[in-house]
Amino acid sequence: MSLTAAIDRPRWVVAARCAVGAAVLAGVYLTSLYSYNLFHGLAELFSVVVQAAVFVIAWNARRYFVNNYVLCLGIALLFVAGVDVLHTLAYQGLNVFPGYTANLATQLWIVARGLQTLALVAAPLLMRYRFRAGWYLVGFGALWGTLLILVFTRIFPDAFLPESGLTTFKIAGEYVICTFLLGALGLLVWRRRAFETPVFRGLAAAILVTIVSELLFTLYDSPFGPANMGGHLLKIVAFYLVYKAVVHTALARPYSLLFRELKQNEEALRQQEEEQRQIADVLQEALLTMPKNLPGITFGHLYRPATIAARVGGDFREIFVLPHQAVGLLIGDVCGHGLEAATLMAVAKNTVKAFAFDDQSPVAVLHKANLVTMRSTSARAGDTVSFVTAFYGVLDTVSGRLRFSSAGHPPGIVRRASGKVHLLAAGSPVLGVFPEVHYRESEDRLAPGDLLLLYTDGLTDVRWGSEVLGEERLLAMVASLGDVEASEFPEALFARVMEFAKHGLSDDVAML
Repeated sequence: MSLTAAIDRPRWVVAARCAVGAAVLAGVYLTSLYSYNLFHGLAELFSVVVQAAVFVIAWNARRYFVNNYVLCLGIALLFVAGVDVLHTLAYQGLNVFPGYTANLATQLWIVARGLQTLALVAAPLLMRYRFRAGWYLVGFGALWGTLLILVFTRIFPDAFLPESGLTTFKIAGEYVICTFLLGALGLLVWRRRAFETPVFRGLAAAILVTIVSELLFTLYDSPFGPANMGGHLLKIVAFYLVYKAVVHTALARPYSLLFRELKQNEEALRQQEEEQRQIADVLQEALLTMPKNLPGITFGHLYRPATIAARVGGDFREIFVLPHQAVGLLIGDVCGHGLEAATLMAVAKNTVKAFAFDDQSPVAVLHKANLVTMRSTSARAGDTVSFVTAFYGVLDTVSGRLRFSSAGHPPGIVRRASGKVHLLAAGSPVLGVFPEVHYRESEDRLAPGDLLLLYTDGLTDVRWGSEVLGEERLLAMVASLGDVEASEFPEALFARVMEFAKHGLSDDVAML
């Protein structure tokens, strides 16, 4: 749901949700009349569940985050959740840790909130830096373990004494935490453009509510007093806001959380396309020159831009002679359009060709091309995510043996001389994103009269209303053009596709 949708929501819906929230908090409060430890356990359990959910989302999506704010926060909250569990078990009256007083639970509270505050300060500072999540996890784990050892060996300063209540250390510690939370809020405001408005507002509100909660924890004399209860109720509110900002957004609108900056940069790139068009036109024409004929095979090719104003995109196709009566077949697609896409296309295409003459293994060629493309995308794109999909195959023109590997590219189609059609195997990751990638090599054999079609996803993504062409319709079209020669096939197939696509192309199309 977008921010506009949230603003346009009827007032009665907002009022109803507020009423439900108030009723839930009232219900949690009523449990304290029966047992304060039950109330306390429910409040802490909710925060632990939210923190665990944030960690699970952050850790499993860590390869896709454009900024590392949620990753930094999620890793830290795993350890904060662990301390909160110990804090709950150590609460006065449960007797889980014999020999300890209410001081233990209060010390663990200070440790948990200190770790949480450290994460909220570190996240905006580290969000634009590339770092190894595993080392961050180990570092936070080491700090977590050290603090727990200090607490359970009674070296950590006292936070609550039965005869006098909160110690000076506990009260001063809460004020220090609040001060750093204000700093974390300021850093979040500084980085606010990296977040969608609902995510930013949710995180900012969570920090503000946490500050109020911590101030209440400087006022109580008893672990069962009203100030302590109010602080825990506000903790529920704070972690509900974290849930809405991170967990709900990641499940309902994952691209809003993971790729917001990518979408912003793509929009900026589209605005630059018109200015770059003439330069890119010349570059595209120079890069995509194809041979007129090759021994042993007949071939055709086609390139169509999605719009006249953006005649140059990142789609490319190439066919070239290799040693030992082999032919290299290459088709690919760069994320984006214009000069940036065309230059990245040049890097990917020429890199594959260069390595192809050194090693005819498609897997080895794509592996080396991936490393080169990664360096190029890192140097050119900064914080944005750029990638290339590609299909590279080596065809023995004597035996018809086709060895190929696909880097996130749509599967090729083989039409036998008998008229049967099938998709080639596909499935390895794209070029330019992940350094350690294992590409898979597959094999087919083409007989005289067989036809191999390679294409970019602009072909299958054309629409008629809400319907997408898709692979099944494309297979049927390929089968229906059985009497068309390879040299004329791309034009004939494109004409058939455009009969389906009443509203034109939504993306560039290349065929080989």
